[in-house]
Amino acid sequence: MQDIQINSPLKGELIKLSKVKDAGFSGGAMGRGAAVKNPEGKVYAPFDGVVAVLFATKHAIGLKSAEGIDVLIHIGLDTVKLAGKHFTSHVNQGESVKKGQLLMEFDTKAIVAEGYDITTPIVVTNAVTYGTITVMLGDQKIISQTEKISDTAKEIPANMKKEEYVAAEIIKNIGGKENIRSVEHCATRLRLIVKDKSKIDEKAIEAIDGVKGQFFAAAVSDYPWHRLC
Repeated sequence: MQDIQINSPLKGELIKLSKVKDAGFSGGAMGRGAAVKNPEGKVYAPFDGVVAVLFATKHAIGLKSAEGIDVLIHIGLDTVKLAGKHFTSHVNQGESVKKGQLLMEFDTKAIVAEGYDITTPIVVTNAVTYGTITVMLGDQKIISQTEKISDTAKEIPANMKKEEYVAAEIIKNIGGKENIRSVEHCATRLRLIVKDKSKIDEKAIEAIDGVKGQFFAAAVSDYPWHRLC
């Protein structure tokens, strides 16, 4: 496997993903990389490439390098709830960008004042394609090793689209539609409030080709959050 190195798209303190206070990122479900703590509020292109995804809420942007490296920059944690407030985008989805180009700006003080953690994960989402991944920020360096590829994923039926298969398998293993109280989603995960946690087959869900991981968050009223990545 090819080893790769990318420059951090933000200035600040470079930390390991395992230090991020979000199980989806710290557990490696979203991929491998690093995070920037106390960022200055500007996001720059870490390489020449294209804006693959720009979310309407502007809290996350996905880039693809000319060499095919897919990188997700998720500004803060749970900041999707701000619905674009305090974020300014300087690029559009599908736009080509050059290394060092200013992509996004965000008001760090305003976001923190509203109660959000602005630690920003920088994740290579197609990490299974690569060996060692190194993220650089000045003299700071975070290195992550090759992740083990699961051999438990089921094969997608030939007569189904991948999206249809993933949705059907999630519903089946979450305890059926009747066990789902509400559904939300953001740039990186599907959030479900379930009625009965005991009805969920966690191992079966993790074996679905298209689900990178799953975890439970704190209960809301009497119902637990179940998050799929």
